[in-house]
Amino acid sequence: MPPGVLTVCLPENIGIPGGRNAGADALHEAGDPADWLYFLDNDASFPYPDVLARLVAEAERHPEAA
Repeated sequence: MPPGVLTVCLPENIGIPGGRNAGADALHEAGDPADWLYFLDNDASFPYPDVLARLVAEAERHPEAA
């Protein structure tokens, strides 16, 4: 992972909501240093290496978007 990325690996499968909660809890325990929180499931992939940077740029360009 790139520098500054927080990863959380759990010893057992606690389901999608439980895994996301564990990630959010870990970020909170780290002092909530992130402007953005993104979850990547083990069966997902990025179509392009810069997809997250592009999504963040668009979100920052359009803060009114949901």
